[in-house]
Amino acid sequence: MAKAAQEFAQILEDLVFRPPTVTFVSSSTGEVENDLARIKEILKGQMTAAVQWVKAVETVAALRVDEAWKIGPGQVLTRLGRRITARICFRALEEVAGNV
Repeated sequence: MAKAAQEFAQILEDLVFRPPTVTFVSSSTGEVENDLARIKEILKGQMTAAVQWVKAVETVAALRVDEAWKIGPGQVLTRLGRRITARICFRALEEVAGNV
């Protein structure tokens, strides 16, 4: 993953970042991030950084989010989210799309 992370970091260097229009919670820090330079640095390291899933879910719950959707295969993140908090209704897209 280190090589892919380096290549991704190079791509990010050339991108112009604009302020987020939605709240950005990093899965690497588990916190709300607003600073563009910080977001770029977090994204550069995301492929090799530890995931702070519990902290990220707790942060999202504190923001009073009541529904979260997981897109992609598997149920691990949906199940983990449900164990972390009952405040958020975690749903997988497959649940409503008939396992498309």
